[in-house]
Amino acid sequence: MLPPVQIQHGAGADRPFHTLVKLAAALTQSPIDEKASIDCSPLTRGQFEALLSTEPFGEPLERFVRTQALDQAKGLTRKQIRQLEVSPAGRLTQFLLFGSMDFLEQAALLVCGAAMHSRVLAVVQKDKREFLRDALGREAYQVATLEAPMLYAGLGAFGTDFLLSEALVAELDEARESFAALGFSLLASAVALHFRPLAKLALARWPWESAEGHRLKKIQQKDVQLILLLLQRRMPEW
Repeated sequence: MLPPVQIQHGAGADRPFHTLVKLAAALTQSPIDEKASIDCSPLTRGQFEALLSTEPFGEPLERFVRTQALDQAKGLTRKQIRQLEVSPAGRLTQFLLFGSMDFLEQAALLVCGAAMHSRVLAVVQKDKREFLRDALGREAYQVATLEAPMLYAGLGAFGTDFLLSEALVAELDEARESFAALGFSLLASAVALHFRPLAKLALARWPWESAEGHRLKKIQQKDVQLILLLLQRRMPEW
């Protein structure tokens, strides 16, 4: 359960409380992930999903699933809640939990552009480069080809040849989803370094099917700093 918060008087004193209210809403209103691990014993997974779609049992079982979602916030301390308001990592956490999906996709593609920069630069065929520019979007492609080698080179460790090769033979929308999923997983991994109880909740918001969007990466503080720098330069409004 979320830790109790003492409400104090004074300007700005209620900000942590407002954050907790938004967090509680995110926990209880997040979509049910069909692939999530839900403790539905003594029922089998198939029995549970069948009952979830029936009239008499669907609503109470959905409430049960959403109650389990509260476990994702277990271990969140008062200090971490305060840090959600004042630290860059906390700001990033709120962005992933409460930001619009269009805005999140834009951020994810920028991060992916930085992660894939060495692979993108290695592509020499004009038609493939144009495809990558369309899939990543103009800004993310500029990050990959112009900024990342100098400013975010360390994020290149998270790019993969497999993702590039798969994207180049996919439809444009599929390639874009795969790129965005990688970027979002890196954003969620940055959150996990400081607010791990909330990282899986952030991943649960990701709507696309790519498996990359549901995996946390082994990330270090120096990588988080590069991601924050990228967002501050390219998306100062986040």
